[in-house]
Amino acid sequence: MAKPRLEPTPEFYQFGLGFHQDLDVRGKTEDEIWAIVLDPFTGQDRIRLREFLDRITRDDVSDAELLRLWNATPTDDWFSDGGLRIILKQARNRLLQPRSRPSWRGHDRSGRRRG
Repeated sequence: MAKPRLEPTPEFYQFGLGFHQDLDVRGKTEDEIWAIVLDPFTGQDRIRLREFLDRITRDDVSDAELLRLWNATPTDDWFSDGGLRIILKQARNRLLQPRSRPSWRGHDRSGRRRG
C-alpha cells in the first residue's frame, strides 16, 4: 500500500510566506531573520509547525517530496534539494527554543546603546 501523500499544513503555508525577497534586508543577522519568520507563530500554531517540520525532515521523506511541499507555499525563496532540508531542520530546532524578544537594534543585551 502506498504511503499517503503529505500536504502542507496551514502553519507550513504561513511559514513559507515568511520567506520573501526582502527578508535579508529586514533582518541583518541570522537571528533577526529567524525571528521575522518564526515569531508570528505562538501557542498551538508554533507546536503544530514544529511537529510538521519534524515529520517532514525525517529520512523517509525524500528531497523531491520536500521540494513539492515547499513549492506549494507562496514563498519567494528557492533552495537546493539538500539545502531545504537543512533550513527546515534549523527552523524546527529554533521552534524548540523560546520566542525571541523584540530586536533593539543599536543596543546590547543589557539595553545599553552600542558605541
